[in-house]
Amino acid sequence: MRHRSTSPERVAVVALLLYGVIFFVPSVPARQSKPGDPPGGGNGRSARVSPDLKRKLGASGPYDTIPVIVQASTADVAAKVVGAVVGTDQVATAKRLDVVKAVALNLSVGDIQRLALAQGLTNIELDRPVSGQVYDSNHLRATTGANQVVGSRNFSPYIGPFTWYLLGMSPSNVNGTGVGVAVLDSGIYEKGGDYEDFKNLNDPKKSRVVYRQNFVASERVSSTQLKDGYDPYGHGTFVAGLIAGSGRESLSVANGYNNEYSGLAFNANLLDLRVIGANGQGLTSDVIGAVNWMVANRTRYNIRVANLSLGAPVVESYTIDPLCQAVQAAINAGIVVVASAGNYGKATDGTPLYGGILAPANLPDVITVGAAKTQGTNRRSDDTIATYTSRGPSLVDGVVKPDLVAPGDHLIAPCADDNSLSLTYPQVNVMPVDGFHGHDSSTSYVQMSGTSAAAPVVAGTVALMIDANPSLTPRLAKAVLRFTAQPIGSYPSLWDRMLEQGAGLLNVEGAVRVTRSLSSTAGTAAPGTNVVTNLSALGSSFGTSTIAGETVPWQTSLAYSDGYGFSAGPSGNLQIVAANGLLTANGFIIANGFIVANGFIVANGFIVANGFIVANGFIVANGFIVANGWVSDDNVTVTNVFASVPTWGSRLMNQTILPSGVEANVDGMGEDASPGLITFVQQGDPLFPQPVPAQ
Repeated sequence: MRHRSTSPERVAVVALLLYGVIFFVPSVPARQSKPGDPPGGGNGRSARVSPDLKRKLGASGPYDTIPVIVQASTADVAAKVVGAVVGTDQVATAKRLDVVKAVALNLSVGDIQRLALAQGLTNIELDRPVSGQVYDSNHLRATTGANQVVGSRNFSPYIGPFTWYLLGMSPSNVNGTGVGVAVLDSGIYEKGGDYEDFKNLNDPKKSRVVYRQNFVASERVSSTQLKDGYDPYGHGTFVAGLIAGSGRESLSVANGYNNEYSGLAFNANLLDLRVIGANGQGLTSDVIGAVNWMVANRTRYNIRVANLSLGAPVVESYTIDPLCQAVQAAINAGIVVVASAGNYGKATDGTPLYGGILAPANLPDVITVGAAKTQGTNRRSDDTIATYTSRGPSLVDGVVKPDLVAPGDHLIAPCADDNSLSLTYPQVNVMPVDGFHGHDSSTSYVQMSGTSAAAPVVAGTVALMIDANPSLTPRLAKAVLRFTAQPIGSYPSLWDRMLEQGAGLLNVEGAVRVTRSLSSTAGTAAPGTNVVTNLSALGSSFGTSTIAGETVPWQTSLAYSDGYGFSAGPSGNLQIVAANGLLTANGFIIANGFIVANGFIVANGFIVANGFIVANGFIVANGFIVANGWVSDDNVTVTNVFASVPTWGSRLMNQTILPSGVEANVDGMGEDASPGLITFVQQGDPLFPQPVPAQ
């Protein structure tokens, strides 16, 4: 499906020859060398001229000036060659850039043309303007706010177009460097390391897929296939790209260096744990085997995040289900596990379904992700929830899920060669526009949908958060993600909203900013400790983010999540207090283990919160309800699902006989996918959510 292009070196030489034919101006005589000039230039060849600089030269007069960056083996050599060719007066105004072995200065078109033919230089690049907000055309990063927090931290520059793209970013911002993300899926295609989106930013010859293993017991995979990245189904490569693809093969020169399709944590390490076979299916035991390996090797590979864009039917409590128990062990070991909610949100007539949350997404401590639609715009005011995304509550246990939603409809990420999904749904194949790598009639990217696409967006976000603050724990990561999420849309009741979108739409900018404000020991803080210690990192806009020009509100009505209480302190500053079920913010003691925000005192189950008086152990804080005896511990703020049976009870789907093909259909078709036949469960059925025993 994909064909490799002419080598970059050959392309550069051809481009240079074309440059010499098109742009050389004979009327501007070349300056003769002088004593002391670098003999032979040191490299025996002319400098490479960046594509956008060539266009600029072609559109300019011979005496127009253009800002350029001139590279050589060292900054001193660059300055010496420039002085020899255009004069020492010019060099006196140059800016030294030792980190990239270059000098920056303004030169006339004629001077640039002469420099391009001089020996001793390696590259002449356009000194491009850099925007502080959105510096490329990557839709996913723009609409989530990730563009404002990702950057080139821990990046050691090397020569090439991707270098200049990275140098346009903030050097203090995060990119996931060193964070290991396990991808339990159908494989990560890389063609023996040839696929550039998974290469290391510091070493373009090194893969960031640091480990591969096939756990699909029914399929034998040779060592050669595995080395090349074996993904005949095509799902795992796509998922891995959303998490950590660099977008190198989508780098466009149409309007400067625009990265169209990079993922979130674009320098994180990936672990390819193949648990889904060529037919898109696997066994629970395959997944458990991969989880077992992941836990045992978490320290060796710094595995901090795991993405499971997969699911099995919920037929028993998460306290019994072996898949859930294995995933819980991984969370207990400190790995943040992100799982897709499932694509069972509507019946054949489009009626909303409930109870479609799959396992292990029904596990309270998992970060369960539903899918949102961006409508193809960066702004969030028009975002909606995808109709196919599974709603809670979970079967048997009645856990309120999902935890949040993320963009998941028609996302674009790397494509495995000759994969089943692309062959079945050829309309999903995508060609990068005006990229550096000629792909002939092939494709490098694929556009797919589903909660399987939304989950890796969150997993990549968690990798960015851990890069910003390595002390982050699974519980704290989930709490911060939920607190900074943006509630979207209007609903007839709080229950309808919570069962469809959880805390709201992912906000990468807010999540990373809050994470940066936490102490370096936040994950191990003692109960009662306020873990927000760096208010300067939080900034003055606590409670909101600015994304794509719009003010985005956070879910600040969240009073408690996963062992942490949220409130504003006496000075209005954010306080996140390790609660452990007993303490709230501002140092107030809460009886009976319940939590309320904004510094109100809770005693013996009686609460005053924002003017509401609630008794008998029920808590109301800014519209969120916590019910005594019905709390699914460490999960969400709202839990007594039985108070809302009339809303969802008659539309609770039976997962014992899931329709075949729905997941793959959604991957290929998105909202246009036709759901399969659904059967239902009613009260009295063993699958109907059961009450949680009173504490």
